[in-house]
Amino acid sequence: MANQNYINPPAVQQETEDIDWLSIVRACTGTLRRQWRWFVFSIIVCGCLAFLYERKQPRVYQRQAVIEIEGADGSSGSRRMPSNMNALLELNGITAGDQLQNEIFILQSHRLIERVVTRLKLDVDYSVKNGLGQSTLYKKRPFEATFLRPAEIDEDITFKVDLIDNQKFRIFDVRYKDEDCRIDKVVAYGQRIATPAGNVYLTRKMNLEGLEPTTVTVSRLPVFTATEMYRSKLSCGEIDKESSLIVLTFQDTNKKRAEDFLNVLLDVYKEDIIDGKNRIAESTAIFIDSRIKIIGDELNDVEGSLARFKERNQIVDFEKSAQSALEEQRTLRLSMLQAEVQLSVAEYLEDFLKNNSKADQVIPVLNDMVDQGIQQQITEYNKLVLERNRLAPNTGENSPVMNDLNQKLIATNEAIRASVHSLVNTLRLRAESARRNENTFNTILSGVPNIEKSAGDIKRQQEIKSALYSYLLNKREEVALQLAINEANIRTVEYPLGFERPVAPHSMIIMAIGLFIGILIPTAVFTIRSYMDTAVRGRKDIEDATDLNVIGEIPRWEDANKLGDSETLIATDETNNTVTEAFRMLRYGLSFIRKHNQVVMCTSATPGQGKTFVSRNLAAILARADKRVILIDADIRKRTQSKQLGNRFGLTSYLNGDITRVEEIIISRGGTNLQDVDFIPAGLLPPNPAELLMDARFDELIDELRSRYDYIIIDTTPALQVADAGIVSRVADQTLFIIRVGVQDRHFLPTLQRLSDDKQLGNISVVLNDCVNNVLGYGYGYGYGYGYGHTAGRQNHAKHGNKSSGLSKKLSAGVLHRLNNRKQ
Repeated sequence: MANQNYINPPAVQQETEDIDWLSIVRACTGTLRRQWRWFVFSIIVCGCLAFLYERKQPRVYQRQAVIEIEGADGSSGSRRMPSNMNALLELNGITAGDQLQNEIFILQSHRLIERVVTRLKLDVDYSVKNGLGQSTLYKKRPFEATFLRPAEIDEDITFKVDLIDNQKFRIFDVRYKDEDCRIDKVVAYGQRIATPAGNVYLTRKMNLEGLEPTTVTVSRLPVFTATEMYRSKLSCGEIDKESSLIVLTFQDTNKKRAEDFLNVLLDVYKEDIIDGKNRIAESTAIFIDSRIKIIGDELNDVEGSLARFKERNQIVDFEKSAQSALEEQRTLRLSMLQAEVQLSVAEYLEDFLKNNSKADQVIPVLNDMVDQGIQQQITEYNKLVLERNRLAPNTGENSPVMNDLNQKLIATNEAIRASVHSLVNTLRLRAESARRNENTFNTILSGVPNIEKSAGDIKRQQEIKSALYSYLLNKREEVALQLAINEANIRTVEYPLGFERPVAPHSMIIMAIGLFIGILIPTAVFTIRSYMDTAVRGRKDIEDATDLNVIGEIPRWEDANKLGDSETLIATDETNNTVTEAFRMLRYGLSFIRKHNQVVMCTSATPGQGKTFVSRNLAAILARADKRVILIDADIRKRTQSKQLGNRFGLTSYLNGDITRVEEIIISRGGTNLQDVDFIPAGLLPPNPAELLMDARFDELIDELRSRYDYIIIDTTPALQVADAGIVSRVADQTLFIIRVGVQDRHFLPTLQRLSDDKQLGNISVVLNDCVNNVLGYGYGYGYGYGYGHTAGRQNHAKHGNKSSGLSKKLSAGVLHRLNNRKQ
């Protein structure tokens, strides 16, 4: 037989809600307030880990040096090309690059850094344990390790040394390419030790007497690897685009090593510049020496011819015999001589340009014998050759920098060739003109003996060769002087300087990150737990999903684990604990929301919510207010109350007619541990519980009890398990729906609202059970199971309580104020 109040549990639907940021903030604040111990613990742990991490990090110090790039003439910033040279290159479609960037690239080149590493022996590192980390030994180290074989590209070795005394030491824990070599022995200083990386010996550098036992770790890297490691620690940059200043910054774990690195780098850089300049002077000297040898041989031949001519013709002095006649001829001869010398130099230079077309070879500079414009072009060409030779070891031939320089060299070489060729043609015309003038004068001097003219030709050749020879000797001295006085065109503005305090690690940042992580971890854990947790956690969940009143919040009782949950009766305790106060608030709320709440039914959605616990203690607390109270166990399937309070004939016996008088099924006060509460047990389990509860005798029973008692508390079955609760609700004035915090899913709340809207359960009010402040410590239900048909219910046992707190915040006058607002 079906009943109209039978509850068919509808499908649970999840409703989409808009994000309530204020609620999120409140939830986070509440979580922080409840879980502050976990936050404090996490912050302390992460703070300690951050502190240990910071202590373990090596202290890094920074040193900076500033240099100024000067031009060859000593003027600042003149490393950029002159305007006339730029104009010449721009005509060929080439723009002069930023030379300062080239110098920065050279300063950071592997070639220069490798020379620094080799000079300072930085491929071998010495360190000792200092607290949690390692400290580097640089100058003040007790010994020096010398490796007799250069390291290969992938060859690294590490070993430890125990200092024993001034004569011997112990070497152990030798690792070659990260493999243990199993070497452990005591060796004398200076004695060679065979290792996979070659022989090595140690030289003592200080007196070890009285020194505490110390273990020194020696690490040797390939020069290439060490070079790249130290190269990564160096940074160079311009102060600004308008200046010629370069700032060199180096960071290292040893202050002295950082200073030495920058100082040696500047020395190596200056040496590199001077070597480049010397290559130009040396090339010029080689050219001059070769020309001196050739001109010297020619001069000797001419002078020999003149001597033989005089001897053959018995001539001593031509000057006296033809002084007056040859005075004018001398003037013409000087003009022709100058033209011939300049022509010879120009032809030599033209031959050199034709025979030496390599891009990496400089052109000799002959300042006094060629046009000034050509001299300037040759000077700028040599600068470009020098710069290309300096960049070539570190830059590929197809790199943009090398392509740019090659284009400049080709354009400049072509311009020089064209200028020299034009100069040669001009000088040839000038020499031809001088010869014609002399021939014309010789015609006039036809009276001069032919012998004198022949001698004059020989003497003229002698003078030309002699003048050229003297010029080359002077140039050789100038080149030798230039080699002696060449210097780098840089000036040190600031020597390596820096603060005594380290620049890394950043202690405050590390600690701040540690504290942030300490806050983030519990925040993330609780946030994820909150989003994954779909259980009802408090009043707000009920109020957000329904318009039902929450008239009671029963906190967890710390002593509930001593008894079964449904056995727990605390409302009779004379002491005022938090649970008792919560039931007092429930009693007051029950009388406040409705004036006539004589029959109160307690139910829940599923077993394990605590309805038996609430109904029993509610009856007890009502009785303590001098009310006549009777508790009815209408859960005739499970009969939990009856098993604990009295299990003789009861409700079912009355409903099926076995007992006709109400007094026979009532266990009077004092007959149970409920003291002032009368009790009607469920009786024997009938075969048809639902049909039995639908009998009119149940209505008659309730009507009879209304006349005898102030409150009738009915403990019935879970509403969504069987139809009994819906059947019993027809006689109830008020339905208390028990929801256990942390057990009931929030997705059920819309269903509860529909139960109220459809009047399947009358006058529903919600009672939250097992409320806790700490979301980590909630308990999951107590034992409750049902069997109907041929299916047996399940049993689930768990404790009911831990310490509860903050009742005054949960059960405040604000609760009643909200109830009043809803009533109105």
